[in-house]
Amino acid sequence: MEKENLFRDIRRKIENHDFEKALKKLNKILESKETSENKAYANFLIGYIHSNDFFLNRNAELGKKALIKCIESEYPRAQAFTLLALIEEDRNIANNCLKKGKSLFPNSPIIYKGLLDCSLSRDDNLLYIREIKELEIKDSFLLNQVLEILISQYLWEDAKYFVGILLKNENLSKSHKLIYKLIEAFSLALSNDEKNIKCAENMFIILISEDIANELCYAHYMGIILCYIKQNNKKGIAYYIENFSIKEKFVDFGFWMGSPIVVNFIKEYSMIFSEIIKLFQHDKIITTKIRAIRASYLLYPSIEYGIRGNSNHITDLKRQLREEPNNIHIIQIILKAQLHLNLNFDAYMTYLNIPCYDMDNITIERKNIINHASNGDFEKIYGNLLKYLKNKNYLGKYFISEIFDNVIARLWEKGKENKYEKIVSLSNLIAWDDKIVSSKLFELAYSYGECNLNNEAQNIYSFILENNPNNSAVLNNLGVLYRKNNQHYKAYEFFQKAHKIDSQEELYLRNLRETEKAIENTVKDAKKQEDDKIKKIAKNLNLEYFNSIGYDENLKSSFDRIDDEKLKDILLKDLKECVVCLATKQNKCFAIMCGSIIEAILYWSLARHNIKKYEIKNKTKHLNEMGINDLLHVANQENLIQTNTFHFCHGLKDCRNIVHPSRDLSSDFERTDEEAMIMWGLLKKIIKDILK
Repeated sequence: MEKENLFRDIRRKIENHDFEKALKKLNKILESKETSENKAYANFLIGYIHSNDFFLNRNAELGKKALIKCIESEYPRAQAFTLLALIEEDRNIANNCLKKGKSLFPNSPIIYKGLLDCSLSRDDNLLYIREIKELEIKDSFLLNQVLEILISQYLWEDAKYFVGILLKNENLSKSHKLIYKLIEAFSLALSNDEKNIKCAENMFIILISEDIANELCYAHYMGIILCYIKQNNKKGIAYYIENFSIKEKFVDFGFWMGSPIVVNFIKEYSMIFSEIIKLFQHDKIITTKIRAIRASYLLYPSIEYGIRGNSNHITDLKRQLREEPNNIHIIQIILKAQLHLNLNFDAYMTYLNIPCYDMDNITIERKNIINHASNGDFEKIYGNLLKYLKNKNYLGKYFISEIFDNVIARLWEKGKENKYEKIVSLSNLIAWDDKIVSSKLFELAYSYGECNLNNEAQNIYSFILENNPNNSAVLNNLGVLYRKNNQHYKAYEFFQKAHKIDSQEELYLRNLRETEKAIENTVKDAKKQEDDKIKKIAKNLNLEYFNSIGYDENLKSSFDRIDDEKLKDILLKDLKECVVCLATKQNKCFAIMCGSIIEAILYWSLARHNIKKYEIKNKTKHLNEMGINDLLHVANQENLIQTNTFHFCHGLKDCRNIVHPSRDLSSDFERTDEEAMIMWGLLKKIIKDILK
């Protein structure tokens, strides 16, 4: 009782993995005047802690020393021998340690368990198993280990004895009882005794009826088929093969499925498959299915061997899939096997043929199809994807998240050649509704930007901002796009927002500063251009220029013929304003002034010749109703201007609307310097014709 109280708290700390505190208390016991028995137990617990995988600071040497002290004390513990053997790297030393323990504890299950674990040969194992049988040790953990060894060595007859002992345990769970009965039935079925085989047949039938949830993973089906093979009962074999559903649950036994023992049926099942194929070699339906059943077993990863099948077994499953096109379990097995065998392009093609409504039933990590593909397979996947997308209007969330997004992520990897162009090529093939469910929108937008497809990039970035307005990376990249288009003020706005959200990001600050400088330079350039323009205009405002274009006293004196002094002064002022506009490149204003002067001169000339109205195109018009077209027509008819001048005016007017200012005002057309000089020549010709 005293010992129980002393170690209760320490054991609780060990159970809670509070190893350091437990060690501290145990070392205090060793340093105290406690009894030898308590110190031996303390050393055992120290050894236990240092052999525990959950103790990150475990020290094998300290553990060994503590366990040896326990073993060499007056109060050794059987478990101390097994723990010491576990820590010891030299198997010979470990084995000798356990043999010593066996001499002290001849009936200890834990010592025999350690001996079976550390056994150096098959014969040693069988020797220890015989001793366990003779000593009638009934520890279930030890007997489970014995069963595993016997079955792995195909000693089913010997296994039957130990199964019988385990089945006598009244506390067995239903699932464990099913497994032990299955092993017992197999031990009978694998004998050559007809009575045993018939007995096994009945046992398998009972197991099938009791195992509603198929906890035995079709092992009972394989057992009864084995019985029928030995009885040459083809009808019975065909019945159970027909009712054998190909699922992932056709596997060996292990702790991962709640079994008390690990059983590998590879040898037994391989023999059964071979015998069925021989018996039904002319029955295509049965041989196709049994090959598929065999493939489903061999392609499921085994703890001991991994994948035991190959690509030929995948082909067997594909043949059966033609018979059962809606069997999602077959597709699942094929997909897993293709990935395990690194057949990633094949896995991708399998994925494409899975109906959308079955996607929820596929539990495999499908992103591995893309992520684990070799570079060669990935290039094949990318090429096929381009063709596939051209013929698809709707893709669905699974395809986008598990294929499209993972392909984009793979392309996005650093150093990929032409990655932006490849990403854009894929993105262009999917509809907007599919695109916006992608988790790779940023990568898509960035790629469009790198390919100078700025509108597409802006659209995607804007969509991202609708859902995440504080995405600083997107704000920054939008700024970059606007800066590319020389929209510096707009770019500055986005860089400023990005910097405000993440002021520690140097890139955002650098972009902000560079854009500020660009805006300053733009303002300076605009001011310089304006200054240059003013200087150029001012350069022409001199007598030399006016004389060079014919604006001289001779031209001005032509207006002396106008006897209306007020009109004459107005026209001379208009003429002066007209040549100033010409000199300063104000071409629109010049055109308006030029047209106005021509119209005024024509009007004065017709009025001077007492023409108050005139018939034009069978319609009489008063002088004050006439536009420039009409005035030119009447002046030509009355020989007031030369015929070539009339035609020249009309030719220029019809081509560029040069003469009539009202039509020019309704257009955004900018007049060139060359056109302005032509109009100036025309104006001078009309002045000379009419005012000669």
